[in-house]
Amino acid sequence: MLKPLATHLNCRKTVADRAFQAALEKVREDPIVRAEMLTLYAGCLLRSPQRRQRAAEAVPLLKEAHDLLPDRATPLRLLGKAHFLLWQHNEAVAALEAALKIAPDAWTAYHLGLVLFRSVDGPDGLADLEHRKQVLLVAERHLRTAIALAPDHPSHHNMLGMLLDAQGRREEAVAEQLKAIELIPSFTGYRSDAVRAFALADYYFSLGQTCLHMPSRREEGERMIEHAIDTAPAGVGLALLAYDKTRKSATAPVGGIARET
Repeated sequence: MLKPLATHLNCRKTVADRAFQAALEKVREDPIVRAEMLTLYAGCLLRSPQRRQRAAEAVPLLKEAHDLLPDRATPLRLLGKAHFLLWQHNEAVAALEAALKIAPDAWTAYHLGLVLFRSVDGPDGLADLEHRKQVLLVAERHLRTAIALAPDHPSHHNMLGMLLDAQGRREEAVAEQLKAIELIPSFTGYRSDAVRAFALADYYFSLGQTCLHMPSRREEGERMIEHAIDTAPAGVGLALLAYDKTRKSATAPVGGIARET
């Protein structure tokens, strides 16, 4: 089977790449099998350690898969992810919206909310404040849909909290971020305890930043950020510390260092 080859994909052409490409040639006349194999190959590229570098390779594979099977949501979901990794927000939104129409699910709703949120964040964000407000409201709607479909997923609550913080709705933001932290111990979707510990530190860091925006909770926010740095896995704590120093120099954007893609 080709699935185990996913772990061997990297920036160079590997045996795994050649195996996929040889298999694709053999199923050129079978559109269903070819579309499924194209989707599998692209998914492997987007899960590889070099997924940001290889996302551009995944885009044409997923477009072909969608052309072959236009009623399938998975190629569109992955296409949205690939465009997001390439910072192509408009294309990512279009693909995820199309996927959501075919088969509504929590993953797609969450990532659509995430992409919309990120599209107004950072140096290339929207300059029109009213437009920004409307985009954030749409992003909020999708994140709340994700929560309705998968209420026990910590990242859904954490991302909604960050979005509410960006809207100035701080008390609501704190409630969602606390809910995310509460859900982490029982959530079974983490690949390892290290990933769980990483998420916990990151979410405490984000919650601390939200509290810093609230005069009555600034001291609490500082304590939470210190707690995140002190309890983070090896290496992550140093990254959070460096980010916190940047924040204190008034040059850092709002939000933690780690964000799900």
